[in-house]
Amino acid sequence: MAVSSQLNMRKTLTLRLAVLLVGLSMNASGADVTLFGILKSQQYQQTNDSPPSLISSNAFAFNALVYATSNKLVTSATLRRTGATNVYSLQPDLEDSILRYEFRTNSQSAIDSVFPSGGLLNRINYTFTMDTTHDGVRTASVNYSAAALLGNPPVLAISNFGEAQTIDTTADFTLRWKDNSGLSLDFVQLVVSNESGGIVFTSPLPLAAGGLTGTSTSAVIPAHALPPASTLSAHLAIIRPTGVETNDYPGAVGLAGILRDTTFPLRTIPAPSSPILHLAFLNPVECQLDFPTETNRIYHLQTSTNLASWHDLLITNPSSAKVIFIEQRLPEIPQRYFRIRVGP
Repeated sequence: MAVSSQLNMRKTLTLRLAVLLVGLSMNASGADVTLFGILKSQQYQQTNDSPPSLISSNAFAFNALVYATSNKLVTSATLRRTGATNVYSLQPDLEDSILRYEFRTNSQSAIDSVFPSGGLLNRINYTFTMDTTHDGVRTASVNYSAAALLGNPPVLAISNFGEAQTIDTTADFTLRWKDNSGLSLDFVQLVVSNESGGIVFTSPLPLAAGGLTGTSTSAVIPAHALPPASTLSAHLAIIRPTGVETNDYPGAVGLAGILRDTTFPLRTIPAPSSPILHLAFLNPVECQLDFPTETNRIYHLQTSTNLASWHDLLITNPSSAKVIFIEQRLPEIPQRYFRIRVGP
């Protein structure tokens, strides 16, 4: 994937996860702003069975963002922290409903020197000033005061990396990762994109049914969700909320979070060739059905009497290049049909 596509994917993922943390019900709040928040993130990559490592450049980032309820409801937004004179302007990003500021560098210490977290006894507030269409100018603050207690989320490492390089898209695929001290309050999301950066699959939204948390260790990618014969880019991200504010701006949610994102390749094998089913009568009571196969495929040999209702005679994941099946001829069923289906 091109560098520009990777950067766009990082932006999309950071914004997406931050917004989802506030919950799906907040869209009906009535305020011009749904979310305002700050995120400290680290970007990792995994290229084999070894643990993920930091990307080579600008792996550390601080993001401030404002997410409007709909386009153009926030005309401007700035951020200022306690004890600092710098005022940071947020700019439109990806779409008119998002305003964003990003600082990216090569070390966590460089992030913390400019955007410190503070603590329970020395709280450092990050104050947003938002100029909105219907709500006027609003100010609201968030902070990382709970970060010292909660700590950082783990870096998620794919444990079946090899299997993820030969995915059969006709069957469900379970992606697995190692449990490295994630918490139930953490949110996890898997996002898969194609070579042009378009998203082709995401796991269920956090807080929705089936949403992943820090205690999850796997996600199922359904059959046919991914394109065959493709090299894809996947992101497995975990975010730990360390501060939430709901009083400063009624109807909007403020969030401070810490994000760890692991990017890695997924590869899918070509779509299976359509097998040709051969039938031969061996004797008055038996017939032979055979068909060519490919390894690591699931085949269903099915039969029907009316071409509408089918049931399995055989389900197989063969290691040979051909399957032979002997079927009894049933005098009480004068007409039968057979077919091959590939997939789960």
